[in-house]
Amino acid sequence: MVGVVTDRDICIAAYTKNRPLDQIPLRELMSTDVRTCQPSDEIAEAEETMRSAQVHRLPVIDGAGQLLGVISIADVAREAVREAGSKHQKVTVREIGETLGAISQPRGVAAVSA
Repeated sequence: MVGVVTDRDICIAAYTKNRPLDQIPLRELMSTDVRTCQPSDEIAEAEETMRSAQVHRLPVIDGAGQLLGVISIADVAREAVREAGSKHQKVTVREIGETLGAISQPRGVAAVSA
């Protein structure tokens, strides 16, 4: 994996590059500091990575760096709701809220925790 391009990256490029999108190479749009997780990682680890990196999605890669899929904060939230009240709950609904708050902050701004 060499980088990630999001819909937001494309929208910003459309607004700032002053060129048609079909004339903008992906290397000009993509983020190269890509945070990832592996299939064996705990869901809480993925959630914490999303929080600290301020991203909504994480590529899931194998040991060879091949993309296997993508986990989203919505996936983590659904699991938190499914596990709510369980003795083995890995991520709480409250933590999901805190992560969404952190993701929504401008980069470099510390998240407010209740």
